[in-house]
Amino acid sequence: MKYRKKPVVIEAFKWTGGPDQEEDPVWIVEAIKKGEVLFRNIGGPDVQCCINTLEGTIPLLLVTTSSRA
Repeated sequence: MKYRKKPVVIEAFKWTGGPDQEEDPVWIVEAIKKGEVLFRNIGGPDVQCCINTLEGTIPLLLVTTSSRA
């Protein structure tokens, strides 16, 4: 079997985890409210932004959203 994934346009933003963070996009704020995105070690030196997936909770390196979301 072969599968093809079509390219999609995505939105992304840089999350710094620090006080220099610019305003967050609406879509990430909504994902946080829904519990789809969460933070580990809040208040500590290594705060992680994580996403809940079917495979478990995964630390994010790149945050994106599909234009079809």
